[in-house]
Amino acid sequence: MSNFFMGTYYPLRPIKSLVNINYGKGLAAKVRDEKGKVPVYGSNGIIGYHSESITKSPVIIIGRKGSVGAVNFSSTSCWPIDTSFFIDEYPDNLDPKWLYYCLTSLEFGIHAQGPKPGIKRDLLYQTEIPVPPLGEQRRIVARIEELTRRAEEARRFRQEAIKGIERSLAATVDALFHERDNDWTEATVKQLCGRPQYGYTASASNEQIGPRFLRITDIQNGQVDWDSVPYCPCDEPEKCRLSDGDIVFARTGATTGKSYLVRNPPDSVFASYLIRIRPCEHVLPEYIWWYFQSSSYWAAVYSGIDDGNRPNMNGSKLGALKIPFPKSKKTQMQIVSRLETLGEKIAELRELQTISEVKLSAFQSALLAKAFRGEL
Repeated sequence: MSNFFMGTYYPLRPIKSLVNINYGKGLAAKVRDEKGKVPVYGSNGIIGYHSESITKSPVIIIGRKGSVGAVNFSSTSCWPIDTSFFIDEYPDNLDPKWLYYCLTSLEFGIHAQGPKPGIKRDLLYQTEIPVPPLGEQRRIVARIEELTRRAEEARRFRQEAIKGIERSLAATVDALFHERDNDWTEATVKQLCGRPQYGYTASASNEQIGPRFLRITDIQNGQVDWDSVPYCPCDEPEKCRLSDGDIVFARTGATTGKSYLVRNPPDSVFASYLIRIRPCEHVLPEYIWWYFQSSSYWAAVYSGIDDGNRPNMNGSKLGALKIPFPKSKKTQMQIVSRLETLGEKIAELRELQTISEVKLSAFQSALLAKAFRGEL
């Protein structure tokens, strides 16, 4: 095993010479005391609670099977199950948090072995870690946690900013569709878009034959990566062929009622778990799609549904929904433009958040590497 800490300024010690690594103990869910407050750890975190523990505290838990090599820290006694190892006794010259951060940096998962991947305790025992003086360990741990706290705080602020602008968008959507005057009217989906149409029943194919075959699972966060959409060797594709400006809806499942506005599609058809509408010339497709993001729309989708149940969308229900709209396309466009501006801001923030997550992960790795080289 290559040594992550090679070149460190601190002396290296094999883990076996420092601590004992214990096997977790099985504890089936059906025998756990759900009213207990003792955390039960699997290979990658808390999986439940119980009334008894099998460790002292603090505890380092290492994934043995499943999430191999994942490392968790518990400040209280707990019950690690048999998919994990645990460490709960430490010599006087070793700070538990220092050992935790050392183990976190080692990425043991790449050494998983066997048909059901796992790691052996000997691999952990043979691993060497730097062991500076105890006071230095604690100083570096405090520095790591302070810098990590700042990074997490920055990430949390960005997440809150995204939630704030999402709330603003939702409020703006609802406000715009309620600010009506004499120029407004309303009509059913069927009147504006014709009869909703069900998709094509067929099996997708990875062979590049026929049009692309859009399914519910191909629509992620309101976007479609057409290059990853499979093909459909249709016999009669015309009735289900997608055009620019079509709107498709999920009929069932966790995304029931969610819609996707088709823009510049390749040659494609849509699957049977989707419903398609095609707006008429009197109303902009973008305007209709934005209405389907409003609370009024979702209230109609869930009307008559008991708590805890999901609705099923069908052509009749969709066709009967009423849509308020200004008769002037210019006014429709003004509404669309305002909403798209907010939508673009959310997209930009989400992209920045994704970049931040990558940078934070790299920052944490670099931070630990610097720490163990004695550079913090």
